[in-house]
Amino acid sequence: MTKTPHSKSSTPSARTGKSPASPWSKAFLPRNRRTLLSWRWEISTTPVFPGDRFARLHPALEAAEGQTIDGKKLKPKKNFKPKPFEVKMGENVEHDPLTNAYVSQVWGMARLKDGTISVDLIPHISEDAITVTGNLYGKDFKGRDITPAQVEKEMRDLGVVIDIDTDLLDQKIRRARSAGTPLIDQVITQGAHPVPGRDGWLEYLVSTREDTGTEDESGRLDFRDKGAYPLVEPGQIVARLHAPTSGEGGIDLYGKTIPAHGGKELRVHLGENILVHEDKRTFEARRKASWSWKEAPCR
Repeated sequence: MTKTPHSKSSTPSARTGKSPASPWSKAFLPRNRRTLLSWRWEISTTPVFPGDRFARLHPALEAAEGQTIDGKKLKPKKNFKPKPFEVKMGENVEHDPLTNAYVSQVWGMARLKDGTISVDLIPHISEDAITVTGNLYGKDFKGRDITPAQVEKEMRDLGVVIDIDTDLLDQKIRRARSAGTPLIDQVITQGAHPVPGRDGWLEYLVSTREDTGTEDESGRLDFRDKGAYPLVEPGQIVARLHAPTSGEGGIDLYGKTIPAHGGKELRVHLGENILVHEDKRTFEARRKASWSWKEAPCR
């Protein structure tokens, strides 16, 4: 009878007297496990979004025997008693009792500290409700690319109604993804601060002594030597009073108009040889006189 070169005999082993192990035979170690909380390592460096199941609690298991590949029993460690691990619920996270999974309720960073599991919100709204800032990441905790649409949705869920520059947001997210590191404390979107009004002011229509200097023999002006007060002629318009402006209102993240603070009225007291027109804003010299402005527009 001719033997096939690589054939294996199905007869009992000459050395052990036993049939060789089945190709499906396997060994396994004794089981000794406390309660285990499992999550991906990226969870500490990349964000989660609402609905993401980022951690699961595995219950403690009683000790059980293991087995070698040839069927020999392996005893577990002696006196092993499984210890439960208690996880406390923190902010922005829910527990699914059916799967023992922890589910994020917000866009943020998951953390486990002192037995408490929680998600820290990434976006921060300023006290005046005008600006949203936060760290921007290129990928989430599962390694998926984050999109501007995801971030925009989170803004809408926060109640933000103003327009969001998604093109600029996309540029920042791409930069973070390319660099492999988050962009820290970025402006995600913002409204507009109110612009305060300007106080009333007096426009001089003739030069004041403070704006003049004296000319020396070489023709240069020395502004440290003010010289004499400028002269004005009778009927000459010397100044005009401008009313304060009301300013420009702003808008917050929720579309609410923020009123601006208006400017203050400038009160002008008339001095000698000056009169004011009916508009209460135009000032005229009564006669030829020297002109100055301190507490009154004419001296």
